Amino acid sequence: MAGGSVGVAEAEVVVRALRESRDAGIPVVAFLESAGARLQEGAAALGGFGRIFTENVASSGHVPQISVITGISAGGGCYSPALTDFVVMTRKASMFLTGPRIVKQALGEDVTASALGGVRVQQRNGVCDFVADDDHVAIALTRELLGYLPQSASERPHRRPAEPPAGDPPDAWVPHRRRSFYDVRTVIGALVDGGRFLEVAPRWARNLVVGFARLEGHAIGVVANQAKHLGGVIDVDASQKGAKFVRTCDAFGVPLLVLVDTPGFMPGTRQESAGVIRHGAELLHAFAATSCARVTVILRKAFGGAFITMNSKDLGADAAFAWPAAEIGIMGPRAAIEIVHRRQLLDATAPEQEAAVLARRYAEAHLSADTAARLAVIDSVIEPAETRRRVATALLNGSWSADTRSRRFARGNGRGPETPRRKGCAVWFTGPPSSGKSTVAALVERELRARGERVEVLDGDAIRESLSKGLGFSKEDRDTNVRRIAFVADALSRNGVHVLAAAISPYRESRDEVRASMLDRFVEVYVKASLEARVRRDRRGLYAKALRGELPGFTSVSDPYEEPLAPELVLDTDRETPEESAERVLALLEQRSASDLAAVTTPS
Repeated sequence: MAGGSVGVAEAEVVVRALRESRDAGIPVVAFLESAGARLQEGAAALGGFGRIFTENVASSGHVPQISVITGISAGGGCYSPALTDFVVMTRKASMFLTGPRIVKQALGEDVTASALGGVRVQQRNGVCDFVADDDHVAIALTRELLGYLPQSASERPHRRPAEPPAGDPPDAWVPHRRRSFYDVRTVIGALVDGGRFLEVAPRWARNLVVGFARLEGHAIGVVANQAKHLGGVIDVDASQKGAKFVRTCDAFGVPLLVLVDTPGFMPGTRQESAGVIRHGAELLHAFAATSCARVTVILRKAFGGAFITMNSKDLGADAAFAWPAAEIGIMGPRAAIEIVHRRQLLDATAPEQEAAVLARRYAEAHLSADTAARLAVIDSVIEPAETRRRVATALLNGSWSADTRSRRFARGNGRGPETPRRKGCAVWFTGPPSSGKSTVAALVERELRARGERVEVLDGDAIRESLSKGLGFSKEDRDTNVRRIAFVADALSRNGVHVLAAAISPYRESRDEVRASMLDRFVEVYVKASLEARVRRDRRGLYAKALRGELPGFTSVSDPYEEPLAPELVLDTDRETPEESAERVLALLEQRSASDLAAVTTPS
């Protein structure tokens, strides 16, 4: 419609969506193909884009934002993606501020959309982080990326079952000679779960590799010098790339693993003119300001300011390790000798040979990993085979510690104080029919609403009636219904809503499946009552029919209700009134909310 151009009405829809996502703590994924501002609406359309950009900035660091470019995006349709955390482009997509026609009019230059802002262009300048063959691959890639990120900055990234690393040992492809190259991605694959590594912006600043992986099931970010390109030296582009990725990981609490193998910063007039000092300081600032857990491993060499910048121990790394053959110092041995022993070399009859001998001695005496460990420049020297275990111990133990959380929330990632959002929980009232589940749930709901809490009641019968069309509930397939009700409860509780689910499933296996998916947000309250009390309370006459043999499959008569093995709370409605039962449930919720809040805000 209208080339995907944005007017006042379209901008308002986008603004509301961004606000809702930020308030609810839900990631934003935008699929874009836009001609920019709608010409017919003039400055009003530009104002709409301004409001969109404002919301992008407001959501930055609070919820993940991903832009998927599926066609041509021009003008304002480029600024919004550039403000998001990640940009995915299909191979036929293009992005540019001014289109080929305007370029022709202004500069007399004939250029195609692809040559002006196609995938190859945007990959190499850092605008495009990922490239997908088509829309379907872009969707799959976005899902994979979201798997490494939390719902919002106040939550933890989702954990998956741990897997062993793939391939050879970490040092199998790393040559001992400092000037020999290798692909650092082989080292990453030998350390992370399953060898899987989602590299971000692989065509931009190829001398620095960044991306996401998993370690013992936990999502981590990886920053590594790439010796295969420019020897792993740090330049302007690498500094920008690393700083952006480190800040993103910090915003969403993703722990960082930093693999170091660099001779230093790129020298020369071109780099100095491009502001390598300013951009190098940007990378240094990103690491120093990071509050998430971060561990450094020096693989072969780390010299000069690059050693400090790449998450050194004195810069605040939680742990810094080095492989036995690693060299650490202000500069390489040969360059150091030429400065320190300049006079001796001038007087030598064979200065080249003398320099080589002195360089070897200097490396052994002053730049070894053992010496660095004795001087406390690093924590310890580790064998390559021990790297995964040592890194996992150091990195994951501190990845979401109370101290780390308190620093994150106190500072608000540089955006002022931030209040941690309370989690909701799903209270599953389980028990045989007519035991009093719905009555107690209604009393709890009333009190929670009176306290100003967000609460929803998912009664089994009501769910089947109200959501059967939208979510495909079946009156016959109870296990399928349980999974779909669990999906609704999970989504609500993730976003701070207390869910009261009554009359769910008689089968313990189904409830345990839900518990495994919701973890600490699942609370099971078992409501029990004698058969006589249940028959007396049964207004629909179901028990009477079942006892007469008219309902052979009726739960708790011919097919007894499967009691939970370890519920969080047991209510006996024979011995206590519904009001007393509701008070006990409310007390449990208050206790859990207090412990959750204390875990988030109190330093260890």
